[in-house]
Amino acid sequence: MAKALASQKKLPFVELSKYPLNPNAARLIKANIARRHTLIPIDFSGEKLIVAMANPLDIVGLDNIHYLTGFETTPVVSTYSEVEEAIEKLLLDDDVTLLVMPKEEIVPSEEEIKKALDESSPISIIVDKLIYEGIFKRASDIHIEPTTTNVIVRNRIDGVLQESWRLPKKDQHAITSRIKVMSNLDIAEHRIPQDGSFQAKVKGRQINIRVSVLPTIFGETVTLRLLRKDEKIPELIELGLSVEIVKKLLSILSKQTGTILSTGPTGSGKTTTLYALLSVIATPEKKAITIEDPVEYLIPGVTQISINRKAGLTFANGLRSIVRSDPDIIMVGEIRDLETAEIAIQAALTGHMVLSTLHTNDAPTALTRLIEMGIEPFLVASSVSGILAQRLVRKLCEQCKLSYYPDEQTLKLLGLPIQFKKSPEIYKAVGCSECSGTGYLGRTGIFEFLPITSSISHLVLGRKSANDFRAQAIAEGMKTLRGDGFKKVKEGITSLEEVVRVTRY
Repeated sequence: MAKALASQKKLPFVELSKYPLNPNAARLIKANIARRHTLIPIDFSGEKLIVAMANPLDIVGLDNIHYLTGFETTPVVSTYSEVEEAIEKLLLDDDVTLLVMPKEEIVPSEEEIKKALDESSPISIIVDKLIYEGIFKRASDIHIEPTTTNVIVRNRIDGVLQESWRLPKKDQHAITSRIKVMSNLDIAEHRIPQDGSFQAKVKGRQINIRVSVLPTIFGETVTLRLLRKDEKIPELIELGLSVEIVKKLLSILSKQTGTILSTGPTGSGKTTTLYALLSVIATPEKKAITIEDPVEYLIPGVTQISINRKAGLTFANGLRSIVRSDPDIIMVGEIRDLETAEIAIQAALTGHMVLSTLHTNDAPTALTRLIEMGIEPFLVASSVSGILAQRLVRKLCEQCKLSYYPDEQTLKLLGLPIQFKKSPEIYKAVGCSECSGTGYLGRTGIFEFLPITSSISHLVLGRKSANDFRAQAIAEGMKTLRGDGFKKVKEGITSLEEVVRVTRY
């Protein structure tokens, strides 16, 4: 019907799901106007604004766009559903509120504070919209990066950065100043890194936003980390853990003493895994205390502490005080140094269940890392119960994934055995409007779990290498990260390319 109407009125018909929408054009109007007339600006054509409309007969809507933006308009026709979807993706809802917390110790000039706090200014609206878009698109981080000619905004979605906005260079300082005031930072300081935070309230949901500002040769770059504290802590199975690993973890947790370590690089989901483990064992009969940087989930009945380096509260001295507070369960956000490692090990040896993270590439390497820190091998062997290594892989979009049988050349390129082609058909990414053309939607974990058996303990006491630990663990049935990833490939959850991208073994 939309195509017929376009043909009748001699107007172009545009499939918005396949059209490269220009966010800078769309954001010239607000969502309430777009919804009222079921239209949205999608691009520029010279001095004119291209407007996609479900009803090209709505002359009043076009007049409103001309009045609000100052641009002459060129209408094109699209379907109601695609226009409404584009509005949801690109435009800021009218009930979005960003809560700004003033900071007493920093007093910018009267003119600076007026500009930065003016909620109705174009810069304030731009900042609100780019934050709202990041939240709407499930971004974990928003990067605002200056270049020689403009300011690029990129969202990290499912672990991969996607460009979202290109803003004029002239607005760079104003955008940075607005975010600084919102996050309690000194807007007059441009030479040193600064860290702050603020809150956004979007449709009743509270989002905590951590802000990091770094000086670069092109000006200050800003990174916003979006922390959704009201999200439900996932179950162990929901994380992507196999039934076999879950059973082993529950067996260790039932002993109520020892250490479980979650390892992997930054952004691999280690802390979320610790929360899922904690939620299993933190019952009303037990005292559970955490020390984190920062607190990412709120758990009823659990005492949670956020470290504060400026005040002298670090993982090490915070953990020392926690041990004296009669806990049953201790969660340490990260073991970063020898002092923290020693206190955590002693806590495990004296009847506490300790959960923590460690930055290593795989589970076997965590054992050598602790020894290299200065922990005696006999303490490592007797206190560590199990080590979980993990990565996050993107899940294939169910709407567009395409099945295929990999050829031998592909298998060889990916470092897979030729026998792998005998398995059922697998899937690859394609891309559609549902997944914004990426072929992926959401993420899941791939894992390897190393239980500290008597044979592994013997190797630790002998100060053997990580390769020795790995070989013994595989002989005892450990599935490597890549092996767990291949299992998820066979199940149609992710792609071969995605597993190879994030794993070595």
